[in-house]
Amino acid sequence: MNDDYTRHDLPAVPDLEDDGYGWGNHPGRHHRTVARHTAPYPMHPGYQGVIAPKSPGIALLLSALFPGVGSMYAGKVGKGVALLAGYIVGWLLTGILVGFVVVPLMWVWAMVASYNDAVAWNAKHGIKS
Repeated sequence: MNDDYTRHDLPAVPDLEDDGYGWGNHPGRHHRTVARHTAPYPMHPGYQGVIAPKSPGIALLLSALFPGVGSMYAGKVGKGVALLAGYIVGWLLTGILVGFVVVPLMWVWAMVASYNDAVAWNAKHGIKS
């Protein structure tokens, strides 16, 4: 039984030929049977993952380069798309001179919003920033 689902470095799982203990490790057996849909390294039952903080400075810098992207980075994707769309519409409106007011306002608003979104995301997850 040497196929794709037989690996020596992965934990054994119960199969039809188990040894009574549920692991299928028979004396003289030289492989372990691995279930098809299991992760190679199962997580510990108490593991809850690591939450990385969102840097308000990076969010601000991203929105300074591309308005709205900082809010997307901070987890507010819809808001970021709306800010980016508003900025693009502002550029389209420069033909009728309204855009010269809209573009700087959207740019500054996107930077302030992205900074505040990153701070709010950190606070929501118990991280001081």
